[in-house]
Amino acid sequence: MVDLGNSVSYAVERPRLLLTLEGALELPLTVITAQAGSGKTVLLSQWHQRHPRDNFFWLDVIAADNDPAHLMRRMLTALPRQEAGDSLPALATENDGGWGEAFLTAFAAQLGQLPDTVVIFDDLHHLSNTRLIADLGRLVERLPANVHFVFSSRADLPIGSSRHRLRLAMLEIRQADLALDNRESALLLERVTGRALDESDVASLVSHTEGWAAGIQLAGLSLRFHPHPSEFIDQLTGTDRLIAEYLTDEVLQDQTAERRATLLRMSVLDTMCDGLVSAVAGEPEGHLIVEQLEHESLFLVPLDNRREWFRFHPLFRDLLRYRLRVEDPAAEEQLLDRAARWHLTRNEATAAAAYFARARNWDAVIDLTFTHGLDPVMRGDLATVIHWIDQVPIVVRSRHPNLEILRGVLLSMSGQFGTAEDVLTRLANDPALSTGQRMIVYAYLASRVQFRPDVQVSIAWGERSLHLLDNHPDTVPPDLLRLTDRDLLLTTTLLSLGRSYLLAGDFAGARHCLNRALGIPGSTFSAHRVHTLGSLALLDALTGRLDAADDRAHEAIALSDEIGARSRPATADAYLASAFSSLQRGELARAVPALREARQLASANRRTQLMWLEHVGTAWLNADQGRTAVLDEPPDTPPPLVHDRLVALESRRLRLAGFPEKALAMLPSALGPTPSAIMFESAAAAIASDQLIQARLVIDTIAPDAENLRASLDQQILRAWLSEASGEREAAASQLASAVTFAETHGLIESFMQAGPAVLRQLAAYGNRLPDYRTSILRRASETDLELAGPDLAEPLTSRELEILSYLPSRFTNTELAEQCFISVNTIKTHMAHIYRKLDAPNRNAAIRKARAIGLL
Repeated sequence: MVDLGNSVSYAVERPRLLLTLEGALELPLTVITAQAGSGKTVLLSQWHQRHPRDNFFWLDVIAADNDPAHLMRRMLTALPRQEAGDSLPALATENDGGWGEAFLTAFAAQLGQLPDTVVIFDDLHHLSNTRLIADLGRLVERLPANVHFVFSSRADLPIGSSRHRLRLAMLEIRQADLALDNRESALLLERVTGRALDESDVASLVSHTEGWAAGIQLAGLSLRFHPHPSEFIDQLTGTDRLIAEYLTDEVLQDQTAERRATLLRMSVLDTMCDGLVSAVAGEPEGHLIVEQLEHESLFLVPLDNRREWFRFHPLFRDLLRYRLRVEDPAAEEQLLDRAARWHLTRNEATAAAAYFARARNWDAVIDLTFTHGLDPVMRGDLATVIHWIDQVPIVVRSRHPNLEILRGVLLSMSGQFGTAEDVLTRLANDPALSTGQRMIVYAYLASRVQFRPDVQVSIAWGERSLHLLDNHPDTVPPDLLRLTDRDLLLTTTLLSLGRSYLLAGDFAGARHCLNRALGIPGSTFSAHRVHTLGSLALLDALTGRLDAADDRAHEAIALSDEIGARSRPATADAYLASAFSSLQRGELARAVPALREARQLASANRRTQLMWLEHVGTAWLNADQGRTAVLDEPPDTPPPLVHDRLVALESRRLRLAGFPEKALAMLPSALGPTPSAIMFESAAAAIASDQLIQARLVIDTIAPDAENLRASLDQQILRAWLSEASGEREAAASQLASAVTFAETHGLIESFMQAGPAVLRQLAAYGNRLPDYRTSILRRASETDLELAGPDLAEPLTSRELEILSYLPSRFTNTELAEQCFISVNTIKTHMAHIYRKLDAPNRNAAIRKARAIGLL
């Protein structure tokens, strides 16, 4: 038996609660209601000790006090003797166990003769005489202003508390108020154990006990002899010897056999309400059981303001569960099964799955996953269904391949592709898998491209999946929560394979797969259509098909809004496409918000390949703005497409900084025929370093690609640049005119920016021999203030100055020049002054002659 009789010696001061109790001196009634061991008596003792000379009277209520005469004699004995005491009327037997109205009126009048007085009734839960308890409540209503009653009980008392609350004439302190905080618990533990505990250990113990004073003190008694406090606290349960003895002696032994059996059955519940208690504990009047337990403060914690859902204090619950397992080992699984099936009738599958899992009813968990998993999956709550499956032991899952396949599918869809790939790869190597099951595994392994950097592995899985689907047209794969329909698998495969080709730089292969994906029934699934449109838009933007890219990106974003999927990662493709299209058009300001949206979506969903695409877009934007900021790189390694573009951007930086040989040296010497950013930079760096033969070899190596408009323009620009460098000025002018015409047709500008000042000088120098679109290109170049003049000038001309210079032979007036360049007349005059100064020319005619002499006109 555990004796806490010396608990006051261990007690810590509760200044906040003691201050609260001072309010009792202004009110007729104070009620303290809390479970056993909460510190009610300790608190009242400390308060009593603060008023040693005042009229404070303490009455420990015992079972014998159910006799109204016995209780009244004890009260009269405790209170100061009054001459009027003998004038109290005798207690009439017809009062049915109470004091009666006449007696209450007379006694209240006698109390009025006392000085200011506080009467503490401790352990009032020992009273079971409801008539006498009701009379106590009526006596409170008659108390004179000089008398204050304090009721301390483990159970709510039927004394008409609501009336007192409405009159603001009652102070209440309940279990939540009595819970010890970390500071108070640390002081208590130090007194009990004789040593100070780490703050983390104290906080953990408070969490385990929920601030229950007796629990903390009993744990402290055990800790006095335990060398490792953290280990003890981590393993603390209601079956700890001292805690178990206390709860048994103070709580369980006071319960009837029937109530005790009900408590044991209820202990299997994590949370409970009336209906669940009735279903599990076999109590038709479940609401009465819950009301009684709450009324008696039997370690029942309310979970909502409406007091519909409750739970047991964890230490009390642990003790009850231990007793249940000892007394009836087979009962727990049956009770858990009842709880699960009650939740299923309310369509509360998650709670049901948890109870089935605790009952080790794995078949029920598996059946529930397939029968109730669709709703959370359609809501995007994949983690819930994954959790259901993960509760099933691996050895059981291995006997249910469809369950393990579904787990791999959901893991991959939720972005946990490291685990998903392990699961799916293991399944792919299982010879017992059917063709239909293998279709699912291969298709979702192909989707690894969204997360994994080794694109060729994704291509291999995609090709295996496509081969299996194309060669078994009549095979129907198992239906796993509508995620494995044959058309959806084909769409997933084509999308993944198209994405893999795209990231590998194989634009033709990517377009073939993505176009096919867009034309099959599986693409009508909205999420897949958003993904397909976004991927095609991205491909269009990268290959210079800007109008198509913008249209598809707009459609993808509009559809994602329509289905409430704007925050899903597939939408990032559309934003990236919009950003890359804007960059190709030279509209940098429009690219910024699109890149920002793409970054948020990719980062939130941990789509590493999307993160790399956004990274290269930001690097591209910074390069076009002349910025050299170092960007934080995403996880893993970049896919080939991104790697090539990052290398090309660095090579361009070196080339434009005047180090073309270094730029050329950092590029790979062996190049394939597929157009790429690296091929452009290889040719550009060769031209800039006067290695014209090598430049021609690279340009001639580029195979024609009617699908890749950007590559076609790049090749035309390179040929014009090479011709200029070779002294073939007529050929250069003709080729550059073709390039400008082609660029205007497709809205492309960025290729000229990528080439840099040498090509931009050609645009300015050839003047009216080129289409008007050249002015748009030069205007875009002026935004970066690239220096475009050659080495013959001490101070180079800017792109804007070269643009204005190109108009000088036309004899436009300053006003006409201002209209042509969309700037003010004063700005034209300023630029003209700069041109004359840099060319060392006194007037327009002299500037034209000098510009022609050095090749600027």
